Amino acid sequence: MKKLTLIALSVLLLLSVVLLPSCKRQSDEEAYAIACDLLERSYNLNVAYYGEGLAYDEDELVEGSYYHVSMDAPFTRRSDLINETKAVFSERIATDLIDVYIDGTASLGVVLYARYITGYDGYLTVRKDYDNILDEVEKYDTSTLEIKKNNRRQIKATVQSIDGDSTLELVLVYEMSGWRIDGPTY
Repeated sequence: MKKLTLIALSVLLLLSVVLLPSCKRQSDEEAYAIACDLLERSYNLNVAYYGEGLAYDEDELVEGSYYHVSMDAPFTRRSDLINETKAVFSERIATDLIDVYIDGTASLGVVLYARYITGYDGYLTVRKDYDNILDEVEKYDTSTLEIKKNNRRQIKATVQSIDGDSTLELVLVYEMSGWRIDGPTY
């Protein structure tokens, strides 16, 4: 019995040494830096998914209505777009974006035209006549970002649009791969 108790205590001690540092809440300054970074990175993704889409070369028709994405675009390969989407947005949101805009399926299994497909050469192509959800994607002034809630699992903040006409309630969640935005930022 003593040996079992000693083993159990050893395991608990080991777990506390490993887990306690990860239980520490980040400072408000760290939360601010995380939120600013993810919010700024979300802008190009919002343009790609909801706004005008990635720039394309008019003279490089690949097939149907799909044109090569311009080499000046922030994402030129499928993996670039998917990796950044997963690095910025929560798993839930990233999965939905990838399913609809890259794979062409909705959550109910409805087949849609994907906004982006991979061309024969491995580079992204964009559907020219894809309907934008937004005429213009909102930009935010990160100097106005205020942390409202900050704990180990969630950061909530508010931030003003650059023109000052709107306020975004920004929600970040901590997932196994780090902090991610868990809501719209467009």
